[in-house]
Amino acid sequence: MPKGKKNLNPDETPGVFSSMVQDFLTYVVDTKGESKATQRSYKYAFKHLAEYMMEEQHIGFGAITFSMMTTKMIENYVKWLAKERKNSNKTIDARLAAFGAFAKYAVNHNFEAAAHFQRDLAAVERRKPEDVEVSYFTVPEVRILFDLPKHNTISGRRDATLFPFMFATAIRCQEVCDLQVKHVTFLEDGRARIRIRGKGEAMRTVTICEDVAFALRRYMRYRHILDVPEAFVFNTQNNPKMSVSCVEDIFDKYIRIARERHQELFQSKHYSPHSMRHTTAVCMLEAGVPLPVIKVFL
Repeated sequence: MPKGKKNLNPDETPGVFSSMVQDFLTYVVDTKGESKATQRSYKYAFKHLAEYMMEEQHIGFGAITFSMMTTKMIENYVKWLAKERKNSNKTIDARLAAFGAFAKYAVNHNFEAAAHFQRDLAAVERRKPEDVEVSYFTVPEVRILFDLPKHNTISGRRDATLFPFMFATAIRCQEVCDLQVKHVTFLEDGRARIRIRGKGEAMRTVTICEDVAFALRRYMRYRHILDVPEAFVFNTQNNPKMSVSCVEDIFDKYIRIARERHQELFQSKHYSPHSMRHTTAVCMLEAGVPLPVIKVFL
């Protein structure tokens, strides 16, 4: 061994951790065939870990070692997720679950490097699930949200189409981000058939009414994507595809405006894009649609 060189233990060697993470993320796609939702969850766990280590510890992702990932470090990461990213306990537990799957993989491939990490991770206390309020919009609130976006801006045109579309389809947040032109078929009677790729890659088809279909076609024509099958229906000014956080920001923006203008309404503590899905289900139930039919629709 050259003079002055330290013989690092495997868990202290830079590059081993980051290389193992890359191998793991490839493994969950190519070998395990996990769903896209699980793949995204795992990627976000390590993406946010990289952000935390750089912002709080001033350590680049490639310089992270297994020995750094102590119980205290992981607990501090969890606190950062809750404070800085405003993540719910459910989301934080999903990040820890991703670490758990990675630890199992890493121990099987390099026990000497990863054993301490797996042990320390097991010592991290899991978050208690919150009491989740199932929020939905009343009919007057839905109408207000529909009317808020301004059609004289690019984002306003998108949002004016997005809200009624999400109501008409009861589509999930990630599903609307993934929606492509090829999934939309405009029918001769003025309606439109929408194929939605849901959880577990399962496909379901819903048909939307003439008014919403007209608005959707008008928006797609405005974007010049009617004949571009692979284009994503909803985008941002900087990206061809919206992200879940973008949709959440859109809802937060308009609900904040709505509350300022209509203080007697929007009384739920927490609204999210999923609230629109709940709203559709409630409206169907109040209209006398049988529960089994609603379940199939959703």
